[in-house]
Amino acid sequence: MSDPPKLNLSEVDWSDFIQRTAEQPNLPHFERTLDIVGAEGHGRLVVDLGFGGGRDARVFLANGWRVFGVDVTPAAEKAMVDRVPDDQRDRLEIAIGRFHEVDLPEADLVYASFSLPFAGQDFEATMDAALSAVKPGGHFAGILFGMNDDWIADDIAGVTRNWIASRFADMTIVTIDETDEDGPYGGGDDTKHWHYYLVIALR
Repeated sequence: MSDPPKLNLSEVDWSDFIQRTAEQPNLPHFERTLDIVGAEGHGRLVVDLGFGGGRDARVFLANGWRVFGVDVTPAAEKAMVDRVPDDQRDRLEIAIGRFHEVDLPEADLVYASFSLPFAGQDFEATMDAALSAVKPGGHFAGILFGMNDDWIADDIAGVTRNWIASRFADMTIVTIDETDEDGPYGGGDDTKHWHYYLVIALR
């Protein structure tokens, strides 16, 4: 088996990625998050960092959450809005920009599915913004790459368990679910080594 290609972020067509993943099933870490924070929103606010095609955000909306979605790719807004029922759009707000440059509202849940590592050199500033947006009694739930992941590079951040313990020292860590195995990527038959943590923490 040939080595998986390193991910060159400057060459990624994020608009194409958004369209390809918009209708794909929700991933297990999303269901795990709902199990812990509660699926029904009852008007609670979730900040979805890197909402992409909106597959997770649309479930939040359908379950009665208010959603503040942030994505750096302008095409994400249309991909999301086109798929949201009219009667749910008043509970959706979208901001296009880099996570640490957007004024994030205080939220009951800050959720990030495979988006935070791609902040690269802005990773620490992005984490500052994300965690600062979690209100007292609220949760953070996000995927962070571990150091064994094939894609770790100067512009793709990886962390250790010690880093997680330090970064979340002022919160209660509910779970750290670790995945460290080969698996498919890009929606095809190619595989890479995945190493990531689902971190869910309570403020």
